[in-house]
Amino acid sequence: MSKESDSFARFVVEDLFSAIPAVRANRMFGGYGIYQRDLMFALIAADRLYMKVDDALQSEYESMGCEPFSYEGGNKKSVMISYWSMPAEGLEQREEAMKWAERSIAAATKLRKPKPRAQPKAKPKAIKADQPQKSASPKSVAKEASGQVAKKKAASGRTAKKKVPAKKKQTTEKKKSVNAKSKPSARKSAAKKKPGKRSPR
Repeated sequence: MSKESDSFARFVVEDLFSAIPAVRANRMFGGYGIYQRDLMFALIAADRLYMKVDDALQSEYESMGCEPFSYEGGNKKSVMISYWSMPAEGLEQREEAMKWAERSIAAATKLRKPKPRAQPKAKPKAIKADQPQKSASPKSVAKEASGQVAKKKAASGRTAKKKVPAKKKQTTEKKKSVNAKSKPSARKSAAKKKPGKRSPR
């Protein structure tokens, strides 16, 4: 950057806009940005002062023969932004410069995009002291699994017992009743076989 550019930026800040509180010039893109605190309202490029405009202010600048700031983009097309050259009267008279500066500060304030608010982070759910959450140990998991296997085996053993069919039950009951009836007849036959008392001769 040339010494002439530095001296012109110093003239703008220290002379033309000296009545603006917290005014400063920051180097940017081969030129300067003119700020009031953190609000940029003018720029210097190729030793020329450009002021921030909105739609209403732009029409006034156009009527006074001012030119918009433009630069060559990557595709070699001129890009125009909302900065227009300061009228000649503003560069010669400090009061006139302050009038344009105040209007540019108002336009920059109106057009400035609000910063997105940071969303609060969700707080993690607190775990109560009387309800501690313990992770299951491998030992307890193995015990629980073996218990479930034993229960399944016992249940399958109970269901595996074969039921006696009704026909077999009936035949066994008949056999029992036959045996019970045959016992008294056997006793009678045994009594008949016993020899009787012989009469004395």
